[in-house]
Amino acid sequence: MSLFNDQFSERLRQNSMAMEQDGVINAQACIKRRGGVKMYDGLHHVAVAVTDLEKAKHFYGEILGLQESGERPNFPFPGAWYRIGGNQLHLIVHPEARTVRGTARIDSMDGHFAIRVKDMNTVLKRLNDCGWAYDDRPKSITGWHQVFVTDPDGNVIELNAEIDRRR
Repeated sequence: MSLFNDQFSERLRQNSMAMEQDGVINAQACIKRRGGVKMYDGLHHVAVAVTDLEKAKHFYGEILGLQESGERPNFPFPGAWYRIGGNQLHLIVHPEARTVRGTARIDSMDGHFAIRVKDMNTVLKRLNDCGWAYDDRPKSITGWHQVFVTDPDGNVIELNAEIDRRR
């Protein structure tokens, strides 16, 4: 085992010990030891494993209408970056990824990320014009209009928008 793996295993063991007390997760003790400082500023990016970059770029660019960003460094593997508001979506070509679902079946309870949309009617028209399957939930219990789609690799994407309560 490499030194990195040994150090990683030790860190995992320490994390488990720090969070458990009598077999129960003790997050409060951990927070007190760490001072309870807010450490996070927001979500920076979501990385999605894909197997065919051209099919994925067609979906995210042509079907969803996202604009590809020129910010992606020249990594030693194929991929693409998209800017969505102040956040990013990273497509990473990784055919052996364990996160590739292997099905296009839309399952909203499966792992997914959500994109907030400004105009759901425009999104639905675009999906319909392209013949792309989706699960439409206009009056979701969440309080926003949800639409679930899958990309060519089966990654689930939630598109959501505020519900116009004036109607």
